[in-house]
Amino acid sequence: IMYCTWVYPVTLYPPFFGYYFFNGLLLILLCLHIFWAALIIRLAFRFLSSN
Repeated sequence: IMYCTWVYPVTLYPPFFGYYFFNGLLLILLCLHIFWAALIIRLAFRFLSSN
């Protein structure tokens, strides 16, 4: 989805503030998803290796 929002709209419309704001928020959301996934995987690994 990041590729679709960064590359494709620029070919159709000129970029404006909302474009950069929206993509910035999507990038932050992607980073948070990666962070939370890493935390959950690490927690599951610790739980499974302790038993």
